Amino acid sequence: MTRGLLGAGVLLAGFLAGRRGFEALASAIQAGGVSTGLAAALAAGLYLAFAAALAQVALLVAVQPRDLLIAGRPAPDALRQITVGFGLGAALVLVTLVVEWGSGLAQLSSPAMRSGLMRSLGAGLFELGGIAAAEELVFRVALLTIAVRLTGMRWGIVLSSVTYAGVHAGVSWSSPIYVASLFCFGAAACQLRRLGGESAWIPIGAHWAWDFVSFAVFRAVPITLLGPTWLNGLPDHLSAGLVMLVVLALTATATSRLAWRTS
Repeated sequence: MTRGLLGAGVLLAGFLAGRRGFEALASAIQAGGVSTGLAAALAAGLYLAFAAALAQVALLVAVQPRDLLIAGRPAPDALRQITVGFGLGAALVLVTLVVEWGSGLAQLSSPAMRSGLMRSLGAGLFELGGIAAAEELVFRVALLTIAVRLTGMRWGIVLSSVTYAGVHAGVSWSSPIYVASLFCFGAAACQLRRLGGESAWIPIGAHWAWDFVSFAVFRAVPITLLGPTWLNGLPDHLSAGLVMLVVLALTATATSRLAWRTS
């Protein structure tokens, strides 16, 4: 018990410090003359390396000497799993936008190619992929493993998801709906890891697409959100709205039932 709590403490303290360091590093690289997108992508790579090392240390402190990086999955299976996860994450965003468009909460205009769009999307792909992988290693590999050891599977999933939502609650536009959305996504990601045979590739892919597709859509296709923020969210952060919360809650419920049925 003591070692598990110590490992969790090391993990969370290190994550919070690392996130601040990531933000400062991205700013410093950019200040050195590197483009904004490239600076963020480079910083995200270092952030991922730090998160992987931090998660491994936390697992060792908690007496969990497991292979951190995806449980030794062979490369072909890893590629298939991350592709499946990416498709699921993209569907979360696209279903939300379709519902909002169909109900009059969003308006779409004709796509227009903007200067530097592909460069921006490429940098965003790497940056958001690094951040997604880092957070999955911290919350759905290390913290979930420790929490399950301390409390059992059900409460371990709850504690991991509550913590994941809680550490993101300090942003300027945070709201109860946003925090609830993050909890639901965290719970779904935990179940996706179980469905993948304790591999982290599926939740990494889902998290990556959940962030990136929202980022890409609002840059490649002119979309205007017409409803109130609490209902349809914000550009790049649809999870701040009730529509996506419902989509995420249904996803968490479905993945939970499937995981418990197949376990």
